[in-house]
Amino acid sequence: MDKFIETAAVIIYHADIKYLQGLYQNYNAIQFPYAQAMICLLIAMRKFEDTDDFLMKEFDNFKKYYPEKSYSEFPLLALYITNGKF
Repeated sequence: MDKFIETAAVIIYHADIKYLQGLYQNYNAIQFPYAQAMICLLIAMRKFEDTDDFLMKEFDNFKKYYPEKSYSEFPLLALYITNGKF
């Protein structure tokens, strides 16, 4: 499943922005935490605005619910990107 999500992320990054906007709007319907984490990174890479609160919430959620995984690093990196720290 990880390879599929990574391939889909590359396609979504290069596709029309409306597809990523749709995923962002329906974020809570995404069932796989790795896919959610990837969406966090993609919205930063595509320069979505006013996402800091969302990304911080997701960082906290991933740390709380998946402490053994590195999912929290995706929204953290996204925060660095959106705030010009990376």
